[in-house]
Amino acid sequence: MTAAEQLPGPSGRTYSYNLDHTATPGGMKVRWRIRIAAGREAERLDVLQQRAIIDLLNWADKHEKQHRLGHGKHPPPIEKTPE
Repeated sequence: MTAAEQLPGPSGRTYSYNLDHTATPGGMKVRWRIRIAAGREAERLDVLQQRAIIDLLNWADKHEKQHRLGHGKHPPPIEKTPE
């Protein structure tokens, strides 16, 4: 990780980390922002994070099923046959 920086946040500090784009798939930019929170703010953020994770898992499950059934853009994986 490179370029760690501290930024003021509404309920604490925010830490940002940028990965080197030469070390990521396809040169994709990857950045994490971590905000430190406590009390009610932390509880509110926990709920938001839980909902976001559930949404992501549902999306990934839906798209994985579409690809498995052949409705996606990619062909289904080739299964190995016993020799």
